[in-house]
Amino acid sequence: MHREPITRAASPDADADPGLGLELPVFIRYRKRRFQGARLRALSSDELEVSVHSLTLPPGTPVELEFLHSGRQWRLPAQVARGSREGLGLRLDVPQPELLRNVQNKSDEHMNPAAYP
Repeated sequence: MHREPITRAASPDADADPGLGLELPVFIRYRKRRFQGARLRALSSDELEVSVHSLTLPPGTPVELEFLHSGRQWRLPAQVARGSREGLGLRLDVPQPELLRNVQNKSDEHMNPAAYP
């Protein structure tokens, strides 16, 4: 099974280009409750990593993620794959290669000086 690479966010301490990293605000829906304060840190076409504070969920827990990227609202059903003090690893119910391409293209634009007039 071919797995796409995980696209990681820039270090939160890096201030060279804050638009380059993922670090997108994410709402996590769990049992009809909406948790704020999560940040999307990394993704592949079928997995996401989010940083969270004060939210622990056991593996297998169904959740829904909501976030805005490039002017599009995303709502993605997922399952908790793993958790740690730093955040949650989430496996998407339906792979999202379009989202991965979109994020990679945005990152390429930030890295390409020709993209700026």
